[in-house]
Amino acid sequence: MQEQHAGYYYSLLSALLLSAFSLEAHLNYVGPLIERGWSDFDRAPTLAKLRHVACVLGVQLDPSRRPFQTIIELFAFRNRMAHPRDSQVVEEYTSTPEEYQKRFYTEPRPNWLAFATERNARRCYDDVGATIELLNSKLPQPEHIPLSSSAWIGSASPEEENT
Repeated sequence: MQEQHAGYYYSLLSALLLSAFSLEAHLNYVGPLIERGWSDFDRAPTLAKLRHVACVLGVQLDPSRRPFQTIIELFAFRNRMAHPRDSQVVEEYTSTPEEYQKRFYTEPRPNWLAFATERNARRCYDDVGATIELLNSKLPQPEHIPLSSSAWIGSASPEEENT
């Protein structure tokens, strides 16, 4: 567990959302490589794109197990963050008068927002990476796919001046 600094919660939100964006971007890159009519999927929900890509590549996705189970949770969270709705949060608990005074002014959180934990951020990162790797392993030329640890990774440095 990392030390919780100012802005820690926003770092968790960012990590979760960037994991979701990584999978979305990867599907939008891979889709046209495997499906001629991919433009028909352009506005489809990400989970629908994932199911389609997996089907075309012969990958089984089990919604009751990782990594797909995690991805379903991640995109429920992502969609709530991207498309917030008004909601009423009711919190019931039993406490002593002292505990009540401490808790009275704290803000209750909806369940979907409580998803932003370090444990969930790590699990999402790992499972999105595993999903990308699994999809890449079924592609004809996986070494050319970005967002993959098996893809070529290079670096650049400034050329030295000839004097």
